Amino acid sequence: FNGLTIGKTTARIGVRILRSDITLSTADRHFTNSRLDILLEPAPPGESDRKQMYFGGIIPKPMGSVVDVKGMTVTEEAISIGLTFARKEISPDSLARYATAVGRFTFNRIGEAGADASDVGEDEHGTGAAEAA
Repeated sequence: FNGLTIGKTTARIGVRILRSDITLSTADRHFTNSRLDILLEPAPPGESDRKQMYFGGIIPKPMGSVVDVKGMTVTEEAISIGLTFARKEISPDSLARYATAVGRFTFNRIGEAGADASDVGEDEHGTGAAEAA
């Protein structure tokens, strides 16, 4: 996970997923103009090669929410996305604990970004998981 932006009504955290963990076609299908039901989980200490730093020195608790993802950025090494949370649904302090963490990002596509949850059709569902660095 990387970076945190807090706005008046939303909060956004970046997620960097290694290309070895997800195909480009899967990423495009799930991360372009999508509403996702997600779970963020920190990697247990010692599980990752990357040094983990946590806001306030506190390891974050697993956190679930519904987020919007507008699109993605692709490089040779990774796919990056931004998870946009409604501030009324999430504590910015809780989210800040993930800003520099390494962990797992599990998702279920439930519709289009900005769509009313009641508009979600059965054919729009998809699931996946990826390691975030």
